[in-house]
This record gives sequence, C-alpha cells and structure tokens, in this order.
Amino acid sequence: MKISKFIFCFFFLFTFIQQTSSGQKFSIGIQAGGTASQYVIGDKFDRGAFSNQTKFGWQASGFIIFPLKDKYYCVIESGYSTRGRKILFNNDTWTNNASYSFIENNLLLRKSFPINLRKNIPSEFFVQVGPRISYWLGGKGIISSGGSYDYTLVFEKMPEEPSEPDFDKVYVVDYNKYLFGINFGFGLVAPIKRNTKLTSE
Repeated sequence: MKISKFIFCFFFLFTFIQQTSSGQKFSIGIQAGGTASQYVIGDKFDRGAFSNQTKFGWQASGFIIFPLKDKYYCVIESGYSTRGRKILFNNDTWTNNASYSFIENNLLLRKSFPINLRKNIPSEFFVQVGPRISYWLGGKGIISSGGSYDYTLVFEKMPEEPSEPDFDKVYVVDYNKYLFGINFGFGLVAPIKRNTKLTSE
C-alpha cells in the first residue's frame, strides 16, 4: 500500500505541574497529555481508494522555562510521544491501524498576559510558538478485516530472499527519521500552592 503524500495534524492537551524555587531564575516540571492525528491523503486517485479516521496517542516530556523580559519566556521541552494513522481501504472493509513512536524536542517563545481567575488568584494566559524537531524511533500496527495480524516497521530494504518468513514486517524505504515542524499553543497558568503552579495547555 502506497500513499503518495500525507500531512499529520496534531492537537495536544497537556496538564502539568511546574515547580519554581525561591531565588531561582527558571522553572522546571513535567507534562503529559493526549494527541490526535489526522492523516491527509494528497493524491486524488488515492483519496477515492482510502479513507481515514482520527488516531489518538499520548505524549510525556520534561521542560524548563527561562524568563526573559516583558512577560516573555523561553521554553525548552524534550520527551516521548506516540502518534500514527488509521486508514480504511477495500471499501472500508479493511483497517490499517498504525502507531509510531518519536523523541520530541521543542524550543518555544512564550508570551504571558496576567489575568485573575478569581479574587486573589492571580493567573496568566499565554501563547507560544516555536520549532519542533522529532526523531522517528519506530512503529507497529494491526491490519484487520474479520481477523487481524500485527506487524512491525523495519527501516531497511525488503530482502529478495528473506532468511525466514517476514509477513509480520513492513519495510520502510526512502525515509527521513528527522521531522521538522512548527508548534503553536496557548493555555492558562494558575497557582495551587507556594512555588507550585498548575498549567493547562
């Protein structure tokens, strides 16, 4: 099965804790949340033969935030994510449900705007944007139609004479493990106790 062109669209919802110690010039923390990927088929002929559904996954990472000036911040994130695609074909009677794993790295410029969620609860609304670099670790999937079978991605050319049956492998050629994109987000930061904040992004 070959699809000539595709675009992944990601939608993230993170909730995380960040810890800021007195006297420090930076904040650190962890974050986790869900992802949703939508596969876009570029070729007109392929669009008639394949359809797709939203593929859900998850992401977890650590981050560090450095304050700049005028409520601007530099945000560095690094972590792990799963995302993929869910393709239907043969008149939507067959499904290819694939999951891919990535190392994620983001460098973001954040701008914060002070607000008050409630009386005596000073909070911040923020927007951020910056480059994303992903490294493709691997993947696996399930093809199903009544019955099903599992497969694993292999980053190499298909052997002409495999030494053993390889029906459980999908060979990937002409690949690029480094993927580049733009990350845009917005969210809220609210205090929950001294030196600790809850952020929803």
